Amino acid sequence: MNITTFKKFFAVLFVIAIFTIGFTGCTNTNTSAVSNLPNEEKKEPQTHIVSTVMGEIEVPTNPQRVVVNWYIGDVFTLGIKPVAFMGWSQETMPFYDKFDGVAVIQNWEAEEIMTYNPDLIITYSQENFEKLSKIAP
Repeated sequence: MNITTFKKFFAVLFVIAIFTIGFTGCTNTNTSAVSNLPNEEKKEPQTHIVSTVMGEIEVPTNPQRVVVNWYIGDVFTLGIKPVAFMGWSQETMPFYDKFDGVAVIQNWEAEEIMTYNPDLIITYSQENFEKLSKIAP
């Protein structure tokens, strides 16, 4: 083997080594964050704290049964479809197409609100907050 062939062989070998190191360096083999226990699952928190004018309130992370007595469009914007609301709706309102299947509350009283089994109640009134926070956050 002459010196030129020898240099070409090592140059090719060097290029292959660089590519191998580059590709293996880009893969994620970090398992330190993964538990070694077979049945342990990572779970999202079920609730989180929200700061409001009424103080810190613990609310569900993914509420499923929301009842609202203020502009429902804000709730639709958050990607939440309430089970019931008190208010009015008309075809010219934004999000009107999302009102399908959302019950209208006729009487904003605890007894009627409880029939919807809410896991979150959204209201603007301090009086309502104090009265309804016993049913749901």
